[in-house]
Amino acid sequence: MSSQIVYGKHPLLEVLKAGRRKVFSISYAAGSEKGLMEILRKAEARKIPLRKSSRRELTDRTGGANHQGVVADVGAPATFDLNSFIQR
Repeated sequence: MSSQIVYGKHPLLEVLKAGRRKVFSISYAAGSEKGLMEILRKAEARKIPLRKSSRRELTDRTGGANHQGVVADVGAPATFDLNSFIQR
């Protein structure tokens, strides 16, 4: 299964709330825990591995994008072929 990254507080929170994609791990910037409490609580409840990282490492992983102190490795979204979609 291929994986992707999701970064930013709101996008990651939506992935966790929806529960449709596997979250393999979450990296967050040391010192940003206060602003990420809801994400960290949900991750701990689902036993998702958490890792403190430097902001520089997160910036490198996102190619310089505004990650807001959090990056997750997630499974690719489910895809369906046209016949499967029609049968639903």
